[in-house]
Amino acid sequence: MPPLIKKPRTKKQKKFAASITALALLTALGAHNIGDKCGGVQRWDVKTLTDDKVDSIEFTPDPSTIASLELLNPPKWGTKLPRQKREMKVYTIECTITKFIWEDDDDLHLVLKQGEHTMVGEIPDPFCPDNVSGYSKKFERARKNFNKIAAKNEYKNHRFRITGVLFFDKPAHGEGHSDNGSELHPIIALEVIN
Repeated sequence: MPPLIKKPRTKKQKKFAASITALALLTALGAHNIGDKCGGVQRWDVKTLTDDKVDSIEFTPDPSTIASLELLNPPKWGTKLPRQKREMKVYTIECTITKFIWEDDDDLHLVLKQGEHTMVGEIPDPFCPDNVSGYSKKFERARKNFNKIAAKNEYKNHRFRITGVLFFDKPAHGEGHSDNGSELHPIIALEVIN
């Protein structure tokens, strides 16, 4: 029995196949329908900037490195821990992204890397009713900027400038975490720099 799908040979066929692949990836990375399961539990309001201390965050970003953020003392972690003083700062780092994972809570989990240091950055789903805040448009823009590169499967070939609010998650939680559990969560800006 001959194969149902033939390998694209002409330039036009290859372009069409790439378009179909990009469309499938964008569909997988795109917004979910209102009412779909989304959102998380542990410190969710802090992760999505819907907590009652959000107005105390200093949104002018400080340039930093993953190595520097790994040196910060984390708070004693708890599932209902309110936003801590260190989590009222925004940082910008320049890094590569080695992997992305679609989380069960609909966050886009990015493994950020500088040299040998890694940390997690996450972009909440801007369309999840549990995430709606004055920052949802920033989440949406950051996701769109990443999706443009991810749709072509080229994200590993670029460097990024990522800005996010410092957050401390459980240490050794998930792939790519820093030793002290520091993350940029949520990411509020993501741009390709080369």
